[in-house]
Amino acid sequence: MKAEELKNLIINILQEKPRFFDHVNTKDVKFLLLEHYNISVSEKMIIKVMMQVVEEGKSKFGGDGYECGDGSTLTWADEHEVAGSKMTGLHKYWWFNI
Repeated sequence: MKAEELKNLIINILQEKPRFFDHVNTKDVKFLLLEHYNISVSEKMIIKVMMQVVEEGKSKFGGDGYECGDGSTLTWADEHEVAGSKMTGLHKYWWFNI
């Protein structure tokens, strides 16, 4: 799957199931996509696409992230902001609805 296709799928999911990616890290997103949509993509692609979605939402809606179907906003933080952790690498990224 190409990044643009994944981005469109994630945006559709956020409209239909706004809390689907609430309080998940990169590994969780990978698992959810595989379990519910039978899609396997790299964790690097997940980070890239999820960050594009959040940035697109900031540009489009003027808030802190992507506006979902229920009016909540999908945004992100790294592990340091979430739990004061020293975790590094791909799994430090978290997405959540506010």
